[in-house]
Amino acid sequence: MAGIVLRCNNQSGQVAAARAGCGIAMLPCFLAAGDPALVELTLPQAPPARELWLLSRRDMQRTPRIRAVVDFLLDLIRREKPLFERE
Repeated sequence: MAGIVLRCNNQSGQVAAARAGCGIAMLPCFLAAGDPALVELTLPQAPPARELWLLSRRDMQRTPRIRAVVDFLLDLIRREKPLFERE
């Protein structure tokens, strides 16, 4: 059995390590999709659900530039739902 060669608590580092051949990483589809250096594995059971949070300061939520970014990101996530929610 192989030992652990790397532990990383951020997804950017996990992507880089998987691309470099250090092993496997449980990545959200939106990070791994379309990357020819990564191969999707079939798991014996579904991975744990992950949450995606979009935070802003309460006093800034109605600011036009903040609202524009929030609206853009929500629209993008809705359009690309399969990349965010594997069915």
